[in-house]
Amino acid sequence: MSVVNEVARHYDLLIDEGNDPVLDSPELAAYMDGWDGAALLNALALDGTQDVLEIGVGTGRLALRVAPLSRSFTGIDISEKTIARAAEHLAGLAQVRLIRADFMAWETQARFHVIYSSLTFLHLADKPGAAQGVARLLAPGGRAVISLDKATDAILDYGTRRLTIHPDNPEAMAAHLRAAGLTILSVQETAQAHIITAVKGEDS
Repeated sequence: MSVVNEVARHYDLLIDEGNDPVLDSPELAAYMDGWDGAALLNALALDGTQDVLEIGVGTGRLALRVAPLSRSFTGIDISEKTIARAAEHLAGLAQVRLIRADFMAWETQARFHVIYSSLTFLHLADKPGAAQGVARLLAPGGRAVISLDKATDAILDYGTRRLTIHPDNPEAMAAHLRAAGLTILSVQETAQAHIITAVKGEDS
């Protein structure tokens, strides 16, 4: 089984097992804010005029907060069952488009004013390629906000299955984003993550 299919199967199984972060208890939702709470949302600098892309939209946990502040919102994820659940949660938002695809292989002519991701880059082995993909999809003057998990383990152990992951290093990812042509605005540390904010030049 390919790595992409392995990750997709894992998230499909989470849906089968009743795991939907949109339905988290208030306590668990507050815990998840350690990766992508106010710090990430503020870094997006949304004002209702931007076309936004979320890489790894999941069941829509963040999209429910971000999409209403966007002119258009696109969410991409590799899990069929996860995307289907997100479609249910986001059905009332006309500006939302959801795509089942591997971000690293996705081809589109669309460009976005804001691209963000949380708890997704740990599944991507090709960190420079991920940074280049983000830079390619940003419109001139666009902003990228990436939340990187602090965990350094290479395996996620779910008891009944083990998933190989690719831990992130904020300094290395910042260097990859710079090499892709972006300017780093900040690297903010939260309880569980490092949040990198970068921008693309107006002439890029």
